[in-house]
Amino acid sequence: MTSLITAICLRNTSVYTMKVKEIERTANVAWSPSSQYPVYLACGTAAQQLDATFSTKSALEVFRFNPEDPGLACAPVASVETDHRFSKVVWGSLGMDDGHASGVIAGGTDNGLVCVWDASKLVMKESDSQLLNLNKHVGSVAALDFNKFQDNLLASGGGDSEILLWDLNNPTTPMTPGAKSQPSDDVTCLSWNCQVQHILASALNSRCVVWDLRKNEPIIKISDSMSRIKSKLVTWHPEVATQLLLSSEDDHSPVIQLWDLRFAASPLKVLERHTRGILSMAWSRADPDLLISCGKDNKLLCWNPNADVVGGQITYELPVGNQWCFDVQWCPRNPHCVSACSFDGRVAVYSIMGGEMMTQPLDTTSKIADSFSGFESVAPTHTVPKVEKHIVPQISKAPKWLKRPCGASFAFGGKLVTFSYTKSATPGSNTQNKVSIHKVVTEGDVVSHSSQLEHALQNRQFAEFCSLKISNSEGHLEETLWKFLKVNFEHEPRTKYLNILGFDAQEISQKVGSTASSTTNVSDSELTSDFSDMAVGDQQTAADAFDKISQPKPAAKELQFNTTDNGPESLLTQALLTGQLEEAVDLCLCEGRMADAIILANAAGPDLMARTVKRYFKQCSSSTASLISAVVQKDYESVVENAAWRTGRRL
Repeated sequence: MTSLITAICLRNTSVYTMKVKEIERTANVAWSPSSQYPVYLACGTAAQQLDATFSTKSALEVFRFNPEDPGLACAPVASVETDHRFSKVVWGSLGMDDGHASGVIAGGTDNGLVCVWDASKLVMKESDSQLLNLNKHVGSVAALDFNKFQDNLLASGGGDSEILLWDLNNPTTPMTPGAKSQPSDDVTCLSWNCQVQHILASALNSRCVVWDLRKNEPIIKISDSMSRIKSKLVTWHPEVATQLLLSSEDDHSPVIQLWDLRFAASPLKVLERHTRGILSMAWSRADPDLLISCGKDNKLLCWNPNADVVGGQITYELPVGNQWCFDVQWCPRNPHCVSACSFDGRVAVYSIMGGEMMTQPLDTTSKIADSFSGFESVAPTHTVPKVEKHIVPQISKAPKWLKRPCGASFAFGGKLVTFSYTKSATPGSNTQNKVSIHKVVTEGDVVSHSSQLEHALQNRQFAEFCSLKISNSEGHLEETLWKFLKVNFEHEPRTKYLNILGFDAQEISQKVGSTASSTTNVSDSELTSDFSDMAVGDQQTAADAFDKISQPKPAAKELQFNTTDNGPESLLTQALLTGQLEEAVDLCLCEGRMADAIILANAAGPDLMARTVKRYFKQCSSSTASLISAVVQKDYESVVENAAWRTGRRL
């Protein structure tokens, strides 16, 4: 909804611009999570790159992204200087529910560090914003990714085929997915599976290794011996668990390959529209039919990787000027926006909805003159850079978030036209579009029944409506169903439910009373007078309910009931099934089942419990029964008065 509103706001401007925002930084970037608002963009100074001023400073900055603000400029809301530059920046949702309101930002540096910041503290400019400084890698950390299911798990990759798995809640001892892949290479990309949380893919120089963390070993190694591509990037299909994309930065084979691990002998598809090596790609989580990629050919292409088109289907191409883009990322909250980082020192945010864009080369002459002494005399005359205007058509395929999942329209002649699209049963294939034409026929019985129900609802005549349905029922099952519904709107529904089930509560009470009459000649007031202070009954707290939820439920056992005769067991069963606990306690006392009687009385409440205990002591004739009774009643005076003088010291 937010992305749709943003798109509408952009279209309502006088000129719909394709370039939404621009930041003059040479940086690697990361978008804030989709649940974060306002939307932020973290920029870490890119490693192994210099701007026109040859500055050696480095920083991590956070910019607020608001497409409704006029102009292209973005001002940083937070900035912290660092001693190192960044090869990769990611933003995770760890702690957004409690400790870290905006999640955490992790950056892989050129000297082997993984640094983690609290994003909310960074925005608030607090001094303790940096949480961790992890130093376990050798060489540049060019690969980082947060687990999609457990946001505390961070995978990092560096030199010498080294992959480490960090638990940010306990980062002292990182784990490894298994033995290092041979031959040793730099890990250029890591990607957690979007459907299976323990599957991790890693890209090295000439191969892709997929790891199963449950087994701590690689399950498959993917390499194309025919094309000999240099696999730099890997990303998983957002919906199909076994499919992934590999891209090559080699100018001789600038392709993107779609692989299915179930058929790993060769790629399923090859996307071949780039003319030079591919530097970055990103698969949209909001629409699996959208893939963005950039390369050394100055192209920023949007693909439909699921289309059955030889060489790949281009749905959109963004003009990015004459500079390479080395990093592209989809915005999680506004899915129509994509960021692109270029080597000319710009971080631009584009919209794939088409429109107009003005491009103007950066004037770096003055910056270079400031850096090189004596350059001023030979510097060319200052000229205003030429502004180029581009009209970019809209995307050729409607994004998933703008599609209506279904629709209907009435036509002449009592016809109804409906359309819908559903996922195909075959993973990875296109959606199935369906258009149907229905003949609408008016059924008199349905209209009559609807009118009766509407009248009953308006006048709250629920019982009368149920009686009408009972009289018109066509079978015993339907009649019984409406009887149960009718009882729900009558007085004393519980008793009537039992009557429908064949249990007469009054008859059962009489049978139990005649059986246990010999033990019920003690008045209620006498039985409860001495036990009013006993802590009995159900005294659960609110925490107990949550404790029970977390406990595993034992396997259910089949319960066998005997209600066919008038014996004690049958009467007890009938009393329990009808909820007559007091009669059930009387039966247990009559049959000498003292433990069962006390357990049932405890479930019924303190009043019945007190009377049951009193009757138990009256029937008990053991030598210690009177002492136990006095202790339970807290009648210590009678204990002292009736005790023998020899036991006084013990008392």
